[in-house]
This record gives sequence, C-alpha cells and structure tokens, in this order.
Amino acid sequence: MENIIIKENDEAIYIQLKEHPKKVTYEIVDKNVDIASLIKNYIGPSIYFDFNKDGTLIGIEILK
Repeated sequence: MENIIIKENDEAIYIQLKEHPKKVTYEIVDKNVDIASLIKNYIGPSIYFDFNKDGTLIGIEILK
C-alpha cells in the first residue's frame, strides 16, 4: 500500500491513490462515478471513484 494515503473524517473516508497529485483542489477530479451507477440494485455505502482528465483513477471516497 505504498503511496496510498487514507484520510478520514466524521462523514467519509477518502483513499488517495499514488496517481493523486496530493494537492487537493476541485480541478483535479475530472469525472466522479458513483458505484450505484455501475452496479444494478447496489446496496451498501455510497462509494465514488474519482478520475483525472486522463481517465486515471486517483481516489475513492466512501461516505459513512
């Protein structure tokens, strides 16, 4: 799990993958995909996949 940073607060857990630029600005996420849009009848926590402008997965957010 080298180069992976996990941040947690009362509302969410955010996993920054090694491709994440580590400087958090709104411009770094080009596309945000909700797991519920990928899996029909998904039951579970809200999970979002963050992609940069190149289509690379840079982070995963799990809402509590």
